[in-house]
Amino acid sequence: MLDDGFWYEAAEKRVALPGTNLSVMSGFTAYVPRDTGEGPHAAELTAEFSLKTEDWVITRFSAVLDPDDGARITTESLREMPVAHLLRLAVNGIHGVVADPNGNDYWDRWLEEIETTRAMRADGPTPANLSSAAEVYRVALILRRSPVTMVTETFGLRERSAAHWIKLAKERGHLQTKDGE
Repeated sequence: MLDDGFWYEAAEKRVALPGTNLSVMSGFTAYVPRDTGEGPHAAELTAEFSLKTEDWVITRFSAVLDPDDGARITTESLREMPVAHLLRLAVNGIHGVVADPNGNDYWDRWLEEIETTRAMRADGPTPANLSSAAEVYRVALILRRSPVTMVTETFGLRERSAAHWIKLAKERGHLQTKDGE
């Protein structure tokens, strides 16, 4: 249990992310409290990572009644549950969803190498930099974050430059779209 009421149980198994030296947690169960302001009830969800789509598949979802609240779970209140957003909150509340070969959280690497990423920005869209930007893009999608925003923040680029790097990464084969193009 974490201090804010959010808790999770991660699967021990990890799956290799093709084309990288990264791995992704194969699944998890998480509890997202109602006080996040996201819907009328707390939620508990179980999700598994699909390598085929590089996305999460929710395998179980429950609205959790707070007996002290007095609110009932109804069909109307269930329709108000923002399931995709709750999944995003859960994925981003878990440390180490995407990890390097040593088991370190993916973003820790970038925080430690902040000077390196600024130098990469100065070098421009080299093949190595485009490959790194493509990796950040893929991880952002897995974490259900904005890929352009994550490339912008990671490399200290303007949003327009980050979008250009992503476009170049796709054109030069560093990044494939979900349909394989």
